[in-house]
Amino acid sequence: MVKLIRLEGGVKDGLVGGSEINNNFSSSIFVQPKSRLALRSVQAQLDRGRTFSVPTGTVYNYRINGGQGDAFTEVAVPAVSEEGSLDPILQEMQVAANSTAPPVTTQDKYHGSYHIYDMESNKARLRSYQADDKNAGYDQWTDLEGGSALTKTADALSSDGSADVETVLAEVVPLVSNTVKFTLTGLGSMVWAHAEFDDSDNEAYGINITGTGVGLIVNNSQVAFRGIAPVAGDQYEMKKLGTGITLTVRDNLNAVLYTLNGTLDSTYVKTQVLYNIIKIPNGETTAISSGGDALQALDIDPNDPAGDGRAHSFRVSFPSLNSTGGVLNLARTCGFVDDTNYDNTGAPAEIEAPNVSNGTDVFGVLVAIDGLDLDTYVGSFNKIRGNVNILDVIRIETEDASNIINYQSNFPVPLDLKNDREQVVRNLTVRFLDNDLKVIKFQGKPIVILELYGPDEST
Repeated sequence: MVKLIRLEGGVKDGLVGGSEINNNFSSSIFVQPKSRLALRSVQAQLDRGRTFSVPTGTVYNYRINGGQGDAFTEVAVPAVSEEGSLDPILQEMQVAANSTAPPVTTQDKYHGSYHIYDMESNKARLRSYQADDKNAGYDQWTDLEGGSALTKTADALSSDGSADVETVLAEVVPLVSNTVKFTLTGLGSMVWAHAEFDDSDNEAYGINITGTGVGLIVNNSQVAFRGIAPVAGDQYEMKKLGTGITLTVRDNLNAVLYTLNGTLDSTYVKTQVLYNIIKIPNGETTAISSGGDALQALDIDPNDPAGDGRAHSFRVSFPSLNSTGGVLNLARTCGFVDDTNYDNTGAPAEIEAPNVSNGTDVFGVLVAIDGLDLDTYVGSFNKIRGNVNILDVIRIETEDASNIINYQSNFPVPLDLKNDREQVVRNLTVRFLDNDLKVIKFQGKPIVILELYGPDEST
């Protein structure tokens, strides 16, 4: 006769959620040799996923350029607590890293790059992109409209007014710091902006020059305007340092006329790829000049004689963070292995490692049992130690924010037990695991019903 075993869990006083259903039986259960076990039903409410918590003040260190004597940039990642996904942590790290000014004594030594963390099914990748000065001249501009109303030389750009002009300098714009300098040599309207390459109208930050004044564009809108008509010979310098944007306008004698300021939001200070865009409307005979110098200070290291970024040095040091079940190393959580320091040199630098984060979503819930050894288990693999007896995998709809399990099988599948002799069971423990084999806590009192089949009992 098939035996039904009812297991009931509960949350201990003072705990937010329970981690296992542990039942001690008042009378022993005798399990005959070659018996089988099946999961009949589960009623439970799970906590929403595996909660990652990055406390305020957690330090994420990185260093770009130079040797061992160079300072680190230390970024305190904002507090993040999100369930079921690494994305919020990765985004916060990227925003923090890409919006913090570098700690260098000579400003010209460092003009920026940006970092992307991403995880795939089989690997984790950390990439550092940079722009360098050899591609910052006008000779690299491309006319997006394909017209002939554009003059491009090494140090000048102008429009004859016969058509709209939209040009792009297809070089990645650093998200840490960047400087644009040019002189207005022919009066007319224009926009110089750093915009998304796939959407040139989505401008992260830039300069809007009109016949009546000059505006500062930040977060795809004009945030400041000075109503002083431009004059030929005016000099423009747009500088980004961290999230701050400063536009300084000088006259032809280098005297400061005014400054405009704005602040980038996280929409643009994450993994965004930005390019240089210059737009001159139809009918405007705008002309600008760089004065013989490259328009943008994009060099990574002016001491690099090759000018190709080969001296670019990239190092990242990961801290630890608090997480459900204890303290985890952030590098491992993000998919990297072994040490917490990663070094690379190149342009761009890229660090790749086997992805050891096997998933964080809880929508495929594993029901594991201790106390009876099954022939079904997850063996030792990667960072997982020991075997885990899996009774079943229960799917939860991702749209169900409550994460309530109300599972009942009309035809339970019995699994073979590993007992060649009669076994006496006095307690059983059931746990819910995510697909990284991390325990998912529950609320209230979950109930699990098991069916125990004797060796001669049919399914």
